[in-house]
Amino acid sequence: MAQKFEKTIIFFGLEDVLVKGKLDESFKEKQVKQMLAKAKELEDKDDLKIILFSGSSKEIAMQKIKENKLTDYFKKENIRLIDNFYLKQKSDLDRKLYEKNIMENSTFKDEYFKQWTVQQEAEKTDLKKFLLVGHDILFDAYYTLKFSQIDFVLIKSALSDTHLKSNNLFEGLPYIKRTWADLSKALEGKVKLQNADAFIKMFEKQIALKLVGKDKLFGIVNMALEKKAGENAVNLQN
Repeated sequence: MAQKFEKTIIFFGLEDVLVKGKLDESFKEKQVKQMLAKAKELEDKDDLKIILFSGSSKEIAMQKIKENKLTDYFKKENIRLIDNFYLKQKSDLDRKLYEKNIMENSTFKDEYFKQWTVQQEAEKTDLKKFLLVGHDILFDAYYTLKFSQIDFVLIKSALSDTHLKSNNLFEGLPYIKRTWADLSKALEGKVKLQNADAFIKMFEKQIALKLVGKDKLFGIVNMALEKKAGENAVNLQN
C-alpha cells in the first residue's frame, strides 16, 4: 500500500543536512544517499517534489553539490541557489551589505534566501504541503516560523544555533535523524512542532539575554514594570 503523505514538497538544506559540515561527527553519507534515493523514487512517481537550497554563494554551493553527487537525486530546476534574480529583489542597502559580506568572507551564508525560496514556491502550492529539513534553531526553526511559516524538522545530530554547535534541545521542536524512516514520519505528519508560541517567546527571551546581558535585561523589565505601576497609580488618583 502506498504511503499517504501530508507533506509532498520537501526543501532540503545543504550544509550539515545532506553534506558533512563541521557540526556532526556521526554523519554517514550512505545513510543520506539511501534517504535521497527513496525520496527520488517517489518523486519519479509524482508522489513528492524534492528541492535543494543553500544560502551559500552559488559557486561554493555548486562545488559541494557536485563533490557529493547530489545532482543524481535532484532535478536541475529544483536546485535553488542565490542568483542575480534574487539579489535584484533586495533593497539597495541589503544588496550592498550582502556584497560586502561575501567580499569579506566567501563562506558567508544569506540564510533569508531559503525563506524567500519557500515563498516563491508557495505561489504555486498550498503551504500545508511543505516541509523544510534543516538543522539551525535560529535560521531553520525561528526564521521559518517568522517568515515562510511552513512545517520544519531539524537534524538532531547537527543541531546548531546561529551556525554554532548547540546541545540546547528546546522542548516541542521536531527533531529527526537522517533516515528515510524518520523523514517519512514527518511527511506523514507524525513529527510536528508542538506549541510554536511558547518556543518563539522562549527563544526571543534567549536572544534578548545574549544581546543585552541578564542583569541589564532584568533592569529594563523592572523599569518597564515600575513605569507601568506609576501610570496605574496616576490613573487611580484621577
